[in-house]
Amino acid sequence: FDYKRFLTLGYIENKRVNANLDNIITSDQILKYTKLSPNIILTDYLRFILLSLNDKNEIIICKEVKICSLDEIKSVIKNQSLLDTKTQELNELFSIFFSKIPNPINSALDFANHLSLRTRILKDELLLSSKNETLLSLFNTFKETLYKELSYEEFCDSFAQTLTYSLFLAKLNNDTAKEIDLNNAKKFIPKSFPLIRSMSGFLDDSFENLENIKWLLEEIINIINHIDITSIIKELNKTGEKD
Repeated sequence: FDYKRFLTLGYIENKRVNANLDNIITSDQILKYTKLSPNIILTDYLRFILLSLNDKNEIIICKEVKICSLDEIKSVIKNQSLLDTKTQELNELFSIFFSKIPNPINSALDFANHLSLRTRILKDELLLSSKNETLLSLFNTFKETLYKELSYEEFCDSFAQTLTYSLFLAKLNNDTAKEIDLNNAKKFIPKSFPLIRSMSGFLDDSFENLENIKWLLEEIINIINHIDITSIIKELNKTGEKD
């Protein structure tokens, strides 16, 4: 089974006008994106940089279009010939971006790899959100009720895995035609999984100041919504029988 139509093609990172894009190219943020896709556009709206990875897994610039500097905007707008040239260059850059083929999900192993990679990044984002009141409250509740010696890193690891599993569990138990999302996932988790239901309550909360987590969860949901659960289970059962 192949679901290329529903997979993430790449990422576009928008920065403020006149941001130092050269420094951002080598930032942890861009490196994080390259783990998910080697197809990235970085822009400050006046400059567009198409990034990829070479054979050594190093970030490289595939194509760059600089429309103008901030103080040149008015003069460029009046220059139709220059505008046409820049429009063509920008169209070419986006054509390259949209022509890329995402890594496919053709097997249960591919599916597991897609989820595990995003779950690891989810853990890292949770670690970076250690001052968020909602997460701190959950962490303290975990320590009080489950394990008093629990570290925040251990909590983030367990919580990231549980969130991903809860979304997959919701998909398994969704017998409606409606796709799961952050708002309805919890209701599809059986009551026979009280701990997971409790932890998935996080999905009901506001994601204020947690956009770095929300987009990852939405990407995980998109993958889960568009895989053939029956085929996945059949393949896993065959693997289990061989073992």
